[in-house]
Amino acid sequence: MCQCGSIQTKVTIRKVDVLAVQEAQLPSGRNIAIPGYQAAAVARRAQGRRRDGPIKGGDVAIYVRDGLSYSTIEASPLLPQDTTTEWCAIKIIPHQMRGQPSRESSSLDIYNLYRPPSRLSAEDEREDHFSLDMFPSLPNVIAVGDINGHHPVWDVNCSEPDAVGTRVNDWLELHHWVTLNSGAATCVGYGNRTRQTAPDVAMCHRDMAGRCTWAVGEDLGSDHLPQLIHTSIGGARPKRIRKSRWAFHKADWTGFAADCDAALADLRPDSLSVEGLSERLVAAILSASTAHVPRGARADPKPWALDPDLVAAVAERREARDALKEHDSEEARSRWKTAKKSVATMEAEAQKRSFRELATGELNKPAAIGKVTKILRKMEGAAPDVCPDRAINGDCGQLLAEDRAKAEAFVRTYAHVSRNVRQPKRDRIVKTELRGLKAAPCRCRGQRTDQCQPFTEQEMRARVEVNGAHSSERVFRAGLPQGSVLAPTIYTLWAADLIETLRNASDRTDVLMYADDTATLSAGATVELAVARAQKSADALARWARHWKMSIAGQKTQALLLTQRSRDERGVQLLVNGTQVTGGTSLHLLGVTFDRLPTL
Repeated sequence: MCQCGSIQTKVTIRKVDVLAVQEAQLPSGRNIAIPGYQAAAVARRAQGRRRDGPIKGGDVAIYVRDGLSYSTIEASPLLPQDTTTEWCAIKIIPHQMRGQPSRESSSLDIYNLYRPPSRLSAEDEREDHFSLDMFPSLPNVIAVGDINGHHPVWDVNCSEPDAVGTRVNDWLELHHWVTLNSGAATCVGYGNRTRQTAPDVAMCHRDMAGRCTWAVGEDLGSDHLPQLIHTSIGGARPKRIRKSRWAFHKADWTGFAADCDAALADLRPDSLSVEGLSERLVAAILSASTAHVPRGARADPKPWALDPDLVAAVAERREARDALKEHDSEEARSRWKTAKKSVATMEAEAQKRSFRELATGELNKPAAIGKVTKILRKMEGAAPDVCPDRAINGDCGQLLAEDRAKAEAFVRTYAHVSRNVRQPKRDRIVKTELRGLKAAPCRCRGQRTDQCQPFTEQEMRARVEVNGAHSSERVFRAGLPQGSVLAPTIYTLWAADLIETLRNASDRTDVLMYADDTATLSAGATVELAVARAQKSADALARWARHWKMSIAGQKTQALLLTQRSRDERGVQLLVNGTQVTGGTSLHLLGVTFDRLPTL
């Protein structure tokens, strides 16, 4: 906060409403005043690096522009044992129009966090208990700060996430939150060889992310660059520009390989460091990619885009268009119109052929309903992601812009897909049995605990919500109603072979399962033996999932070594479905956090 004049100038020019500061290093006994702003929330560092040492540095603060209504949030979002992380939070209350009722959902909660880096040593006795398990995950919450954690999701210069970054990313995925960072570095440091990183992160619910923009501001004299976040809490969303994507299916890989070989031909590994070699390799790949891999905000190609007749017709249309640009004559114009009509005719025929091949081939194979849905959506030209600020192609060929129309299109599509039958013969037998059960007298006295009371169509109805807009109810033929008494029994039957498979995978391995959470506990006389047995269990789990046409999410898998010696847990790694899982210092299971000792 030694750059008060620079900060005041920047926030005034940009018309900043809220200013969150980490490592403010406030003077003892007073706050720093910024003209035009009020200190809404301030939290000072309570503990130094040593219990008996001086308390200096740190401090977090939130400044609010004069005229804005706010209230201070007192409830702590951190674990009780976390005494090192500094935080403060406020609730921004927007002004309401005259006669308009106040809405709690229109407020905005802003949390400012600073997690100091702790290195257990004689000079630093702090213990790191940073966790977001108690953090509010509401849609109207934004969290900003310096967490000193790195993950490729918000730091493009990070190749391997650290423990803090992994915990934060797992929490984001669990609660449907996203980071607003674009991947740009927010910490540049001092010196020529300083590595650029992004320890600063801005997070919010994915529903709010559509109303936010993020950028890195100008240097204010600190090694950390400011984060500029623009959001709207009145319902309107800022204009968003589609990010361009690499069109790998149109790349010239021969030219790409030739350019990379030419750029690296005169490279002498002995003359450069590892970082220098990495920079040369990245520069060669980027240069070759720019020259030989097209890039743009293009939609995915249709399944029939590579039809030979259609490709030839499109080439003819390009030649006719180029000829018309060179010489605008009646003959060239007539040729161009004929070529356009030919492409339209060829595309319609190619689409029919592609759908005929899909109906006779792909749909007759045993496949997941989700895969069939993706294929159908791609053939219909529907958008792969439902963006709240972009229209999509509906299931009836119409352009849908309203959230309710999107919800209706989705519920119609899913209800239709749920009626698809893989085995018609078996389906007819099941329907016959259901008709017999309905005609038979009830044996459970209306308690719905026996097969004499199958589910009615009213109980199999559901609706879809898109950004608060609800669709009408439709009958879903697949799945069970929420809270059905049959669900635990059916799941137990379905997962019975998983328990047997894991038990037979290796010796001294216990299987722990509750609902859909599965954990294995492998023991051994040495660390190497225990890790080897755990790896066998992970391989058996991946094989079982592939057998039932599923895939294990290795990035969500956790590993923990229970040992009395801290040095034993270093370097513990497992390979889960092709993903490297590194053992952490703690493990979260069913809302309980375990560490290596073990203690809860």
